[in-house]
Amino acid sequence: SYFYKLLNATLTFLISLLMTGSVWELVFNQLFAAKVPFGFGLGYPVQPGVKIVTSFAIFTISNMCLSFFAWKFQFSRARLYVVRTLGAHLCACFALWTFTVIQHEAVFSASHEFQGPLLDEWGAQVFSAALVIVMAWLTFALYRSAAIGAREEIFKRPPLKPWPAPSNPPVPVAPAVQTSSSWTSMAWGTTVQPSASMKKAAGPDWGSFVNTAEDEACVITMGYLLNQFLTFLVSGELPGLKSTYTEHSQSMINFWIGAIACFLVLLLFIMYIRSRFGDGGRLGSIINRTVAMALSWCIYRATKWAATDILQDNHPLLGVQAAFVVSALCVALMLLLDKLLEYAIGSRGHPGLRMFMSNFQDSDGMPLSERGMRIIMNCMGLLMALSWETAFSFSVETLVIRSGCPLDVIEIAKAIILIAIGVAMVIPWRRTILPTSEMSEQHLEETIKDELLQMDRAEEFVPLSVA
Repeated sequence: SYFYKLLNATLTFLISLLMTGSVWELVFNQLFAAKVPFGFGLGYPVQPGVKIVTSFAIFTISNMCLSFFAWKFQFSRARLYVVRTLGAHLCACFALWTFTVIQHEAVFSASHEFQGPLLDEWGAQVFSAALVIVMAWLTFALYRSAAIGAREEIFKRPPLKPWPAPSNPPVPVAPAVQTSSSWTSMAWGTTVQPSASMKKAAGPDWGSFVNTAEDEACVITMGYLLNQFLTFLVSGELPGLKSTYTEHSQSMINFWIGAIACFLVLLLFIMYIRSRFGDGGRLGSIINRTVAMALSWCIYRATKWAATDILQDNHPLLGVQAAFVVSALCVALMLLLDKLLEYAIGSRGHPGLRMFMSNFQDSDGMPLSERGMRIIMNCMGLLMALSWETAFSFSVETLVIRSGCPLDVIEIAKAIILIAIGVAMVIPWRRTILPTSEMSEQHLEETIKDELLQMDRAEEFVPLSVA
């Protein structure tokens, strides 16, 4: 289950990064920058104002599409899971590109507006970087409020019709006393009961799928912006997703090692507080997952900075090297945590430790250790996807350049290849990995809750001889 969870997160993140990165470069490096007739002729690089307005519009549309497609797929649980996973990660990646530009311009272009008696140049830049994090949080909160309001208006209207009933004629049955639930067929002249295949149960709560997707996009974006903020503090850089090689001292790499340790301790502390004093609902869940996501971004940054010092002159080989290093690290961490969790709450674990860990539960009765394991798998999937996306991008860029493609259409060729790779990965993910990872999650939760219930009953059991 954990392996499929890791594989699911890796593929959805990888597909999202490939597609959103292709759209970004196609719009700003080709459509706006290229000369007529291959583009609008705005020149390269495109002005920051154009980038901010356009990227924010694309991000807003992607966020709106979560509610739209969930409403259209409200009677298909499988497609709702697609919205909750792939849709959330596509929205998150568009948000990453958008707020990267906003944060960069706020720090390096607009921060002087905050300079004064209280803030010098460095303080104004730090304040601007932190202000963008607050802005991102408020943006997601506003969009969520708008989505909830839109759903309330939708619920006031007649619901969509379920999937159409079979076109075969009803099967006649023996005459029966007609009740309010029976109906008379004019064509057959007999009283029949509606078959089970012609009845459609109410669809799943599609609004909850939208809420989960929006929270997932918010968590990924907030964790990323927090990491960008820390990166600026230690190096004075805002590298973004498409970062190029710059030499970093060992002290900067040691900073990320310390940040990883701090975020790990903070994550354990938050889980302890939630288990003892209430899980805090949605806010507690978002804080918990944001800290975990910031931890994963710190691991990615530390690994990349340490690895790029070896192969800085060979970018394609550098990307493949980083992908293999991060993949091996994530798989090893998954196996280690799986063994620890099996010892803590598994059937072969120590009874006292199992009972102790079972007390750490959220409001749904799920052990927080299990929730934490799923969060970590999601974060590790992001790390693997970031590394492999870099490898794919370098490889495709090398292939296009060496193939003799005309300079005016290089970005178009790269975008077509990367989008085709992403689309090709959607089919096996949708048919094999998604059902195993996400759609069986409810059954897994029920199994864990049943095991915990059996443990509680065993603890309260008193033999007759003692009684």
